[in-house]
Amino acid sequence: MNAKIKKQNGVVFTPDWVADFMIGEILNQKLTGEEKILDAGCGEGVFTAIAAEKFSKLTGKPLNKVIEDNIYFIDISKDYIEKTKQNLQKLSKNKISRYNAIVDDFCFRNFDEKFDFIIGNPPYVRIQNLNERRERLQKEYLTAYNGSIDLYFCFFEQALKLLNENGKISFITPNSHFYSAAGKNLRNLMLPHLVKIINFDHFQVFKDATAYTAITFLQKEKTEGFLYAENFKNDFKNIEYKKISAKHIRSE
Repeated sequence: MNAKIKKQNGVVFTPDWVADFMIGEILNQKLTGEEKILDAGCGEGVFTAIAAEKFSKLTGKPLNKVIEDNIYFIDISKDYIEKTKQNLQKLSKNKISRYNAIVDDFCFRNFDEKFDFIIGNPPYVRIQNLNERRERLQKEYLTAYNGSIDLYFCFFEQALKLLNENGKISFITPNSHFYSAAGKNLRNLMLPHLVKIINFDHFQVFKDATAYTAITFLQKEKTEGFLYAENFKNDFKNIEYKKISAKHIRSE
């Protein structure tokens, strides 16, 4: 995928150390080995590969079977889907006979299943640059209705719809929706489901893009508040969280 197309589709690759933390946090629970994990906008498969390896280690299930049974990945680019398949096969000594790969637009896909975990780095594209997708997004998504929104708003909304009853989400995105007028609908949608936010603030996570980002953890089940951390420096070992009450946020 060339630089122009990458920009149009909001492609920014996530460093391994960030994806590793995000997946480790979301899988930190008792697992049955039957859970379904979806990488929403897989790119070259950083999240997909790490999720497959961690899930295999945590459950004792063979890696090739995890990839065939538990791992799903979607991207609008056929090239990225093929690259992700190649990267997954490199992980396994056994041949992978089947991939749960989907070439489609995540926001407009009619999924046949629900998921226990949805992970990823949604594309960052301002709505003004979405061309033919813009009108449909504004029609179908509450989060796209107001102002100068970003495509990643809709990824949060779609992901929440696709969660199983006890499902969880871990996304890394820009943090602009925390305070922008356009982000109001997204904030209202997310607040009852928020578990944890790590706001990187001015710390630059991505080498090839200037972006003020945050990791957001959500769950299907309603919450009464969430943990919040900011002023991140260079690792996840000594993060200090503060508890935020949902009641205080709703009153603002």
